[in-house]
Amino acid sequence: MFEADTREARIRRMTSTALVAMVLYNFFLLADGLLLRDVLWLAVIVRLGVITPISIGIYMVMRRPDMAAYRDLLAVLTVVLVTSSCGFLITLSESPLHPYYNAGIIPVIIYALLIQRYYFRYAVLCAVLVNVIFAVSLWRQQLTPFELPLALLSYSITGTVCTLFAAYTMEREHRLYYLLSLKERLHAAVMESISNCDALTGLYNRRALDTRFAELELPSGRDNRELAIVILDIDHFKVYNDRLGHQAGDECLRQVAELITGQVADARGEAYRYGGEEFLLLLRDISLERAASLAERIRLTLVERAIPHPDSPTGPVVTASFGVAHRRGSDLSAAELVARADSALYAAKNGGRNRIFPPLGNPVQLVRDIRRA
Repeated sequence: MFEADTREARIRRMTSTALVAMVLYNFFLLADGLLLRDVLWLAVIVRLGVITPISIGIYMVMRRPDMAAYRDLLAVLTVVLVTSSCGFLITLSESPLHPYYNAGIIPVIIYALLIQRYYFRYAVLCAVLVNVIFAVSLWRQQLTPFELPLALLSYSITGTVCTLFAAYTMEREHRLYYLLSLKERLHAAVMESISNCDALTGLYNRRALDTRFAELELPSGRDNRELAIVILDIDHFKVYNDRLGHQAGDECLRQVAELITGQVADARGEAYRYGGEEFLLLLRDISLERAASLAERIRLTLVERAIPHPDSPTGPVVTASFGVAHRRGSDLSAAELVARADSALYAAKNGGRNRIFPPLGNPVQLVRDIRRA
């Protein structure tokens, strides 16, 4: 996850630092002219005609998404090419100043391990390869006395170890910072989820509904998708609370919410606690008939659940009344659709409760009745 989240930033950093490195690499022609004057012509060819085009090509390939797994390995390859080119030039030179040229290994190590900032396992690989190439170069130069190449190699190894330690520390701190930021994002997401959920039922609350409605408001004519809203109200819930107490009322609300959640999930809809004992279902890409059928299924399932309701004028168990409204496209605003569903709910209550309005099988009458309402 860390690598996936930081991938784009790493590509930008590695590419930009590589371009700067190529400029500096060719700027070393100045050192070639001062210390390796006898092979300056070859240095121009190697640096400008060979290594620079190859390195640019490698970095172009690195940017491709399908090369993500090999990105650090390819970057290490460019450093190996740069180090090899410098070793090649110095071993061909007979200039008396060429031993001083070996100091160029230090900026290469710093660039590779601190500026490019490979993942640590690749940094170790790069460090080993660079020092092996440097050791071979020292051996081929046949420097005297023998203490000189040993001292130069010890400087390189010591500098590499120190730089690797710094690279490890930087990566560790980067990963820790990422974990802390991820923890903060998760905490913010949890708090956002809590603020959008009803504590009693676990359903979305009015705040979440307002946010969803804002997302659903589209300019007229932009699409032809369908949207249905179902509002349901538990019948005679005040009577239930007065007779059995608020704890029993809370438990009743939880059971109804659980029942709704199971039914709405199958329709890929969303359920909200709309008021005290009112719930709202938001159903997208669904026809009027299917929305009414879903409401009827919930009504029947609630009756089958048989939650006792001792003083209900409607029956011996908890029941609910349902109002359904529907739109295609954006001919109605979300607020207007809710108003029509609310009107349909009152029609269901006035018709005797424990029913949906309009009745199943009469969608045309539904549209006419709600528009008159």
